[in-house]
Amino acid sequence: MSSHIFISAGEVSGDIYGAELIKALLRDNQSLSFFGFGGAFMAEAGLHCLGNMLKHSAVGLTENLQSLGEALPLLQIASRWLREVKPKILILVDFQGFNLKLAKEAKNHGIPVIYLMAPQAWLWGFKGDLQRVARLTDLILSVFPAEAKAYTQAGANVFFIGHPLLDLLPPKQPTLTPHSQTICLMPGSRSIEVKRLWPILKALSQTWQSKYTLLMPEAAPFLKSDLGEIPSAIQLVNSQDRYAALNASDLVIGASGNMVLEAALLGKPVVAMYQVSGLTYLLAKKLLKTEWISLPNILLNQTLVPEYIQTFPLPDILKKVAEMLSQSPEYYLGIKKQLEQELGPSGAMQRASQYLNSKYL
Repeated sequence: MSSHIFISAGEVSGDIYGAELIKALLRDNQSLSFFGFGGAFMAEAGLHCLGNMLKHSAVGLTENLQSLGEALPLLQIASRWLREVKPKILILVDFQGFNLKLAKEAKNHGIPVIYLMAPQAWLWGFKGDLQRVARLTDLILSVFPAEAKAYTQAGANVFFIGHPLLDLLPPKQPTLTPHSQTICLMPGSRSIEVKRLWPILKALSQTWQSKYTLLMPEAAPFLKSDLGEIPSAIQLVNSQDRYAALNASDLVIGASGNMVLEAALLGKPVVAMYQVSGLTYLLAKKLLKTEWISLPNILLNQTLVPEYIQTFPLPDILKKVAEMLSQSPEYYLGIKKQLEQELGPSGAMQRASQYLNSKYL
């Protein structure tokens, strides 16, 4: 008899991680069936998709308010499904504004709530956020040591699995072999960040086109209108080959987020760019517990990734990129090794699956 699981992810990175967890759970337990929200990766892994949240994803505190309003019909679908079907567990992947509402609904019906890529309350100064997440979850599958410590101290049930990127990167040897120094442009996976960052990346590409090979993974269909016409000097790479593009590059530049950690774990120099609304920025400056926004910097407690926040001075970025490209590759491989030690060991999703099957399924 099939056991139903509801799983919800609302961002590209969450779609990737959700897919890996689905695959791991099915390897260990073929009687499971998955329903919920995700994208192409989760659907390919076996999700019966009830809706796609990816186009509603936003970055920033005030920006997420609008996305939540747009996602209200999907929240109603999920609430009804949880109430009528009562799955064995609810698995949430990142996307906290929406997913915490699902967690509250599931708790009302006695459905255990599992959170993978839990809200980063351990980085922010919102009083009570850690305790709120702890109350709404039955288990946090933790991927960062600092995250595990903070949520455990807040009273949450935590199982540290390590970070799944250690198994995802690199999936294959690079299939792209450019003949000149190569820069990979990553404008983001959310509409609002693409609109904000693409103009500066486009301007940089016009400056670099005669000197470097420029690569850019193809955007999701819902982002193509935000990109508009792409300069001919930029070589588009199939979205499925994004890791090959990162592997083939000598430097990666783009939206701060999961991409920065991916690039650093591949031993690549990476530049992080971040822009939010003025109100979000003022709140973040007051509440953020660290001086950085990029995970490699936060995890290793030092400035390893240059961060351009709110403003993007073209001459400064050009100078910084030239400096980084002249740096010895061994320097960035050293950062990679430090991150691997912090996030390891490998086998995160296998551990998660075994734990869930033994305790909840």
